[in-house]
Amino acid sequence: MNPAHNINRIFEPTVSVFEKGLVINYKKVGTRFFRTVASGGLEACDIDNKQIDFMISNESMMHEGEYISNTINYKFSNRYITAPWHTMDKLAESFPRWKKDTQFLDDMGVNSYTELFFENKKDIIFVVRNPLERFFSGVVQCASSYFYSLADVQEEYDFFKKVTGFSDDTIKILIHLYKNTQFTDQQLVNSLPVEFILTTYKYLLDYRWHLLTSDVHVQPYLSHFLEFMHNIKDSSKIKIIDLKHLRSEKSIKFISNLYENEQKGLYARDVENVMQNLQFESNSSIASILANAYTSGNFITRASGIDIYFIEDYVNYEYTLYNELRSSSHFINLED
Repeated sequence: MNPAHNINRIFEPTVSVFEKGLVINYKKVGTRFFRTVASGGLEACDIDNKQIDFMISNESMMHEGEYISNTINYKFSNRYITAPWHTMDKLAESFPRWKKDTQFLDDMGVNSYTELFFENKKDIIFVVRNPLERFFSGVVQCASSYFYSLADVQEEYDFFKKVTGFSDDTIKILIHLYKNTQFTDQQLVNSLPVEFILTTYKYLLDYRWHLLTSDVHVQPYLSHFLEFMHNIKDSSKIKIIDLKHLRSEKSIKFISNLYENEQKGLYARDVENVMQNLQFESNSSIASILANAYTSGNFITRASGIDIYFIEDYVNYEYTLYNELRSSSHFINLED
């Protein structure tokens, strides 16, 4: 079975709120960029966050013995939607204006999540990304969690050392960089030869594939997008854009038009500054090394029966949906 068809029943869209529309994307598809732009700058993200990570599933979430999710009505079934403020954890602290669903929905001018997403008079904009680029970016994201805790599990540490042939000093460099809160993947590129980086990620793909494919940063998402779109009553409200066009003049104008206040929209025009400020969180350097090595045939992993073709198989169905979405009438080409 194509692993891309094993779609998780849980859909975790990220929604950025603009005055004239909602932008829906997924992990590793521009979430930090849209959080920054929608909120009005990096500083504003923590005090007036305009981006929400929702979870939509077939079952209501329980918290402290109570069901806390709201319903959202899909065409053929009811689903349950959960917001960060439902659990009132640290994530909820960045939403000073929204402490409960009624406050959020009132602010959105709707009565329910069904109306918000499927009956909204505003545009609903979906952001897509090249599946292979997203895959490797997600793999690098997963590596952060893996190396952060590697030193705490001696058996795993020893096995990693044995398979890779790395010295303790080299592994210490990896762990140190990934535990550094100000870590940039460029630091890793500057600290270790490329072959060490490739060996590191070959290990994860060979021996820890299950950790990668169970992570939201790698899991396929486009079938969820399609299902979501099919539930929107007014299809003219559906817009699709590609992440790779975000630096274009057309994209800057498109994003600026999502603001009600023209002056506020000027922030979107400083897109290069936004991108530059987000570089410390980017993993593009390593992801590019992996993608280039993969496409050139120099990144083949076979130790556990997982090879270059398995990666192709994993992203193949996503490519089909990606191309389908880009060729639809809803797609807006923002390339200059």
